[in-house]
Parts: sequence; C-alpha cells; structure tokens
Amino acid sequence: MIHKFTKLIDEGNPILINGDGTISRDFTYIDNIVKGIECALFHLNGYNIFNLGESNMVTINEVIKIIEEILEKKATIQYGIKLRQDVKITLADISKAKKEIGYRPESNLINGLNNFISWYQKNKNFF
Repeated sequence: MIHKFTKLIDEGNPILINGDGTISRDFTYIDNIVKGIECALFHLNGYNIFNLGESNMVTINEVIKIIEEILEKKATIQYGIKLRQDVKITLADISKAKKEIGYRPESNLINGLNNFISWYQKNKNFF
C-alpha cells in the first residue's frame, strides 16, 4: 500500500480508498522486521511464535497525509464503499517479543516513510 500510494500521489493520480480512510493499521518498516528476526535467531531457545511490528496504530488517512508532506504533493482521494472483510484495526502485540528476545522496533512510521520515499525517488524510473 505504501508504494502504491506514494506512486499515485507522485504521479498525480487518484487514490481509491475503500471506506472513509479511518481503518487503522500497524505499519512496520522492513528494518524492524529484520531486527526482530535477528533477535529471534540470537536469543531464541527452541520453537516459539512472536508478533513483530511497531505496535502503533495509524489510520490510512494519516499515512496519506504523511506521504503528501514528504513528497510535497497533494493527494487526490476517492472514497468508496467499505468492504465487509476490512478489519477496522490491526495492532501487533509485541510485548512477548520484547520480553523474550529483546525486540525493539527502531524505525517509527515517519522515519520509515522518509526512508522509503527517498529510495522510491531514486528508483521510480524502474517501475
């Protein structure tokens, strides 16, 4: 979704949102997931299951606003019908991963979006 929204905003194309954009997600920058896997590899003793994420909810509308600010471009948003299968909220409970393997997400949403958009701007001609 982040790549798709960034590309649409950058190119001046509309974003179609199912519902009103108030569903919340726990967006996680890839470096945080890699860090969590490393923590599991170095601290895990046997088989276990851990949730990895940032453990911070942000609405779709908020994500779009941050992308707009970074790109310095305004999004055109078209709101559509909310899909019944859309979950209102997702949030990773990372308390077990913190306690048992020392997982601590280091990149927050804004840092992750800045890093992604910087990468996107350098590589967008390949898409």
